[in-house]
Amino acid sequence: SVDEATQAPGTLDVAPVQADAPEGLSKADLTLYARPLGERLFLKWSYRTSLFDPASIQRAAVAFEALLDQILEHPESPIDDYA
Repeated sequence: SVDEATQAPGTLDVAPVQADAPEGLSKADLTLYARPLGERLFLKWSYRTSLFDPASIQRAAVAFEALLDQILEHPESPIDDYA
């Protein structure tokens, strides 16, 4: 787990935050909440701890961050060009 904000390629700042929901409480198996916060986008992962472990969610978040980096670097590309 990273404790400091990291600067990703482009204009994407990534920083982990502590969730305010009790552990294991999720309305769905896996949900990604997104909310604009000024000029930033706040993302929160919510998941069933009986199905996913923190390392799995961390890997998904890293993959999603990489996808967002690609979109920021090449916004004109068709969606199926992103990996």
